[in-house]
Amino acid sequence: MPQYILCIESSTTICSIAIFDTEGLLMGFEEETIPNSHAEKLAPLIRQCIFNSNLSFKNIAAVAISIGPGSYTSLRVGLSTAKGICYARGIPLIGIPSDHILIEGNKNLAIEKKCSGIIAMIDARRMEAYCSEYNLGTGKISESKPVILEENSFEHAFSEGGKLALCGNGAEKYYNTVDSNKFVLLEKQTSSLFMGPMSVNRFTNQKFDDTAYTNPIYVKPPNITLTKKKL
Repeated sequence: MPQYILCIESSTTICSIAIFDTEGLLMGFEEETIPNSHAEKLAPLIRQCIFNSNLSFKNIAAVAISIGPGSYTSLRVGLSTAKGICYARGIPLIGIPSDHILIEGNKNLAIEKKCSGIIAMIDARRMEAYCSEYNLGTGKISESKPVILEENSFEHAFSEGGKLALCGNGAEKYYNTVDSNKFVLLEKQTSSLFMGPMSVNRFTNQKFDDTAYTNPIYVKPPNITLTKKKL
């Protein structure tokens, strides 16, 4: 029986579902554009994607999920949904960092624009973003970290020559404050459409995550506000 990988991307305010076969062929795609509706829309979206792909849950051999950084609530909803499917079906979990998904989706366009590298920028509110750097020459990706966005925040990355490509939902606010001769703004956002190659590679090489102990990559702790009311 053919095997398929269910890909869930829920790290930002919108969520999307894609299904790939084990050769990387896209079988189906669904996206919910109503912001922050993950808890309500994610499960129906998964069922719709599977149905529209003429498949059933028994055809799903693994679940790939974006594990952050990103929106704390969105990440928790996505990961708990993915884990629930894995437990119910007895199938493996594949956790993929959100910045790696962003870079995969924008890589070819950055090459076309003759950029030397890509900065994946996931919004962390105010003038802050979770950033990782991808060197198009070496293929190396730095670990994502919170960055206060200032004019010279990525000056060190210009040693390779060429412009730097900025992508992600934290990119535009930075691009609007810097010299556009040094940067290129790429508009593709994090999406399950870009999870195919990494998911297939992990599935083929049996590189799975522990379903019980996999947690979101928050980079910094969630900002949890405690009630001041006396109980």
